[in-house]
Amino acid sequence: MIVKYWVWFIVMFMVAPVYAQQYDDLWKEAEELQKKDLPQSVIAVANRLVEKATAEKNTPQLMKAFLFRAEWKTALSPDSAEIEISRLREWEKNETNAVDKAVLASL
Repeated sequence: MIVKYWVWFIVMFMVAPVYAQQYDDLWKEAEELQKKDLPQSVIAVANRLVEKATAEKNTPQLMKAFLFRAEWKTALSPDSAEIEISRLREWEKNETNAVDKAVLASL
């Protein structure tokens, strides 16, 4: 029984850094694309971050990626600001976690 827990414990320590690493890699890629001033590519990476965070239910990463994507979409096309605000308000309306909902309301 103890061996079973140790195996689980060791596996978790091996998987957790890989899990975080994937986000780090995507954020580094987005940063490099920012430096090269490639807004469409930055938005594409932001979309991948949003999809990944949504699938994994990682709300902090989702909020960060959502706002990052909105910033770049608005910079590329100022008319999209209203659309991004609508998406944010829709997300807030549908959010079930009270803390997340409060954070979204404050944005």
